[in-house]
Amino acid sequence: MYRLGLVAALALFVTACIGPQYQHNKSAIAVLPVVETTPVPSNDDAADDPAIWVHPSDTSKSLVLGTDKRAGLAVYNLQGEQIQFIERGRLNNVDVRQGISVAGQQLDIAVATNKTNRSIDVFVIGSNGLVRFLQAQVLAIPKLYGICLHHRNGTDLVAFVNNKAGWHQQWLLNPNGQLTPTMEGEFLIASQPEGCVVNDSTNTLYFGEEDLGVWKMPADFRTADKRVLIDEVGAGHLSADVEGMAIYHAEQQSILVVSSQGDNSYALYDLADDTFLISVRIAKNVLGDVKVDGAQETDGIAVSSANFGGALARGLFVSQDGFNTQPTQNQNFKLVPWVHVEQALLSSKALD
Repeated sequence: MYRLGLVAALALFVTACIGPQYQHNKSAIAVLPVVETTPVPSNDDAADDPAIWVHPSDTSKSLVLGTDKRAGLAVYNLQGEQIQFIERGRLNNVDVRQGISVAGQQLDIAVATNKTNRSIDVFVIGSNGLVRFLQAQVLAIPKLYGICLHHRNGTDLVAFVNNKAGWHQQWLLNPNGQLTPTMEGEFLIASQPEGCVVNDSTNTLYFGEEDLGVWKMPADFRTADKRVLIDEVGAGHLSADVEGMAIYHAEQQSILVVSSQGDNSYALYDLADDTFLISVRIAKNVLGDVKVDGAQETDGIAVSSANFGGALARGLFVSQDGFNTQPTQNQNFKLVPWVHVEQALLSSKALD
């Protein structure tokens, strides 16, 4: 009895020292974060979804926008420092498109789902990196959840927004070049969605059904019955919940990245034929002066292929961290150089 008690006490001591243990996808290749953001202001399960804004003339001054789903929108520089916080209530998901035609101007627009006001919140990002709230479009559906943008035909800014009941609505945000949103249509799926992303170059919408898998369809509500399941939860690459989605556009390849929340990994797919490539996980980085913990139970993600300089010359992968340990603080976002993902892709090919 004494010996068993000693073993149990030792296990508790080790857990306290090294932090909680997580169920990882054992085949996922580790990639390392180099920066983590300031924790979001709210405690408990608060950080949710990031988006990346690329500075038009100096990419080193680019921004990461991140939702605090209890309070509003946080704005970070590439060093992870919070430089703005816009209090708007319970913002869940956020997305960005740049160079949108509005009233004869080219604007950079961010949108977020606002659960407090049941609205699509619209923000403008100035060339100086200042983010300001512009307007809200109230929706008829309750329990708003995910949102993603589509720059259709290089002119229209379209938002796909969903709720926990499975409704998806398609909104044209800038009809005739004015920010007077108009709903174009809607469709319903069988269970809860959230994460989505649109490939503007192919006019294709990808969205997750959290307990089922990843769907693709033409980015038009009228084609919802033509959607195709490209991967399924439990088939080997995805573990519920299916969460954040983002697309990395390389020179010869576009890659869909999907957060597989149940096993703390991210599945990558070649969008030329929707084939699975690899899974990666964000591991703790303790190299040199960099001390950044990994990411677990990730909700939202964002990627960009822009050259941000230095370690981020090949682009950036941003992930929400559901725990943020060492030290234990409010949730935050981890920044991973895309080159680490490319190295993982190369190493997997070498093993084939």
